[in-house]
Amino acid sequence: MPAGSDAFAKSIFDGIHRPTTQYVGYNPSAIITPDSVEDDIIFEQSETQYDAGSNTIFTTSRQRWHNAEGLYSPWLSQGEFRRYYELAALRTLVSPDRCYVLYSLLKQAIHITGNIWECGVYKGGTTAMMAAILRVKQPTMKLYLFDTFAGMPETDPTKDLHQQGDFADTSVEAVAQYLRYDARCYIRQSLIPDTFVGLEDERIAFIHIDLDIYQAIFDCLKFAWPRISLGGFVVLDDYGFPTCPGAREAVDEFFAHERCVPLCLPTGQAVVFKGVPGRQERM
Repeated sequence: MPAGSDAFAKSIFDGIHRPTTQYVGYNPSAIITPDSVEDDIIFEQSETQYDAGSNTIFTTSRQRWHNAEGLYSPWLSQGEFRRYYELAALRTLVSPDRCYVLYSLLKQAIHITGNIWECGVYKGGTTAMMAAILRVKQPTMKLYLFDTFAGMPETDPTKDLHQQGDFADTSVEAVAQYLRYDARCYIRQSLIPDTFVGLEDERIAFIHIDLDIYQAIFDCLKFAWPRISLGGFVVLDDYGFPTCPGAREAVDEFFAHERCVPLCLPTGQAVVFKGVPGRQERM
């Protein structure tokens, strides 16, 4: 660290005061603000996830050298994104840099034919952020939400580290209430792919897939990809995380037979831009 700078650690807590994110870094101006990392240089970030009994499921640590001093990091700044992110912060495990990816791509996707989908809603944090963006920028778009709202379904121990029942500390009613029963949000509670029945004629402009496990992600892509409009986006939250090996396997297996290629980001996400039709679609 530069001479004269102050080292620090800061933590973000969820609604029941469990630490979910910890930042380690330094502040070159030595002016430390406890509730913001806007002016700080972050070089390590740790994220912790819990089960319904508040037992630690796992902790993921990432070195964040891409936040080196002088490098533009807009997810740490005040402004429009920060206002939207605050809607997500207390009810999501998705970190600010990953939320900024959603925010940026959604602002482009609102100009594309189709609706917005989120598969893997959990407590509705990123949903609330996206709903607020649509409310201001494209109020005619619908936001479809898919989840069991009862935790992980059965998983494959040969591919997945998560277990059935993980993330069960949520409910349809709690999410709907947090969204203030927004009429643009269509909540569908069921397993993937059963939950997609009746949506065969839908067009998708943007889909956020945060499902963590192999089979759910593969089945989601199989249904959604042919229905994504040209110019649309897929954001896969779990692609690069060692805690979700089945996620990367499902994505790589699916897109091995497609023309479009997943782009792995330093955030741990992967993004797929549909710039050409799928192999089974007309040119």
